[in-house]
Amino acid sequence: MSELYRKACAYDMPSWRVDGNDVLAVRDAMRTAAKLAREKHEPSLIEAISFRFRGHSVVDPDRYRDKEEVQKGRENDPVAAFAARLMHAGMLDEKGTHEIEEQVQHEVEAAVAFAEESPYASVEEFMQHLEEYVYAPDEVEGKGEN
Repeated sequence: MSELYRKACAYDMPSWRVDGNDVLAVRDAMRTAAKLAREKHEPSLIEAISFRFRGHSVVDPDRYRDKEEVQKGRENDPVAAFAARLMHAGMLDEKGTHEIEEQVQHEVEAAVAFAEESPYASVEEFMQHLEEYVYAPDEVEGKGEN
C-alpha cells in the first residue's frame, strides 16, 4: 500500500495517516490540521485509510472485487463502529440509535426533495458561484501581481 501522506514532506508540510474508519481519530487529525491552518496559515495533509463500500460511481457495478473482501470491509463500517463504541460507553442506547437513524432519513429525504424542487441555475449564476468559491483572488494570498 502506498503511503500518500509521506509525500507531504516534499512540500515541507505536516501530514498524518489515520484510520478513516475511526471517527475519533479522523476528528482529532482534522482538529490538528484546522488549528494549524487557522493559527499558522499552513497547509497539511491527512491520509485517511478507509474502505470503499461500493463501486467508483453509480455506473460502476463493482464486480471486480472479491465478495469476501467487500463483506469484510463492510463489517468495519465507521458509523456502526462508532455507534457500538457509544453504546459500550453508555452514551447511546437502541432507542437513541433508532431516533438518530430516523432523523438522518428525514434530513436526507428533505435534502433530496429540496434539490429536486430547485430550479437549475443559469450558466451565469453557476459561473458566478464558481468564481466566488473556487478561484481565490491574489489579495487573499497577499501576493498581488507576479
